[in-house]
Amino acid sequence: MKPRGLILIGFGAGLLLGLAVLAGLLWPRLNFASRPEPVVGKTAPDFELQNLAGETLRLSDLRGKPVLLNFWGTWCGPCSLEMPIFQHYARQYPGLVVAAVNAGEGQSKVKTYAEKRELEFPILLDPGQKILSLYRVTGLPTTFFLDAEGRIQSIHIGGVTEQRLVEYLKGIGIGE
Repeated sequence: MKPRGLILIGFGAGLLLGLAVLAGLLWPRLNFASRPEPVVGKTAPDFELQNLAGETLRLSDLRGKPVLLNFWGTWCGPCSLEMPIFQHYARQYPGLVVAAVNAGEGQSKVKTYAEKRELEFPILLDPGQKILSLYRVTGLPTTFFLDAEGRIQSIHIGGVTEQRLVEYLKGIGIGE
C-alpha cells in the first residue's frame, strides 16, 4: 500500500475514534429517554444543589411557594439583562422564590458576578451541569415557572421581557 493510502486510513481511523469518544462523553447528557421530561402541568423534577455559601437547597423544600427557576451563565448577555428584573420582582413579592442555577461555572466567578450585581436570591451551582441535563436545557437562559405545588406552569427559552415575565408570574399566582 502506498504511504498516502496509509495516511488516509490512519486519519479516518483517528477521526472515527475521536467521534466515538465524543459520542460517549455526550451520550449521558443527550440520553433523554431514561429521564422524565419536564412538562408543563407536571411536577418539576426534584434536585439538590449548593448555593454560593455552600448550603444545600432542595427544590421540593420550596413547595408552598411559587418558584422562578432560571438557568443561566455569567457570559450570557440575555441572562445579565434578566437578573436585575428577577431581583426587582423577588424584592417586590417576598412570597416568590427566585432560584438561579448557574451552568457549570466556578464558584468564585459566579460569586463575584452575583456580588457585583447585588443579587439577593439563591444562586445555585451546577458544576457538572447535571440539573441542566435533567431539565433538558439546551440554551441559556431558560426559565421554568413553578406554582406553589411544584408544578411547571410555563417554560421560557431565551431572554424574557419584563412584560412577559409579569404574565408568567400571574400564571403562578404572583401579582394577581
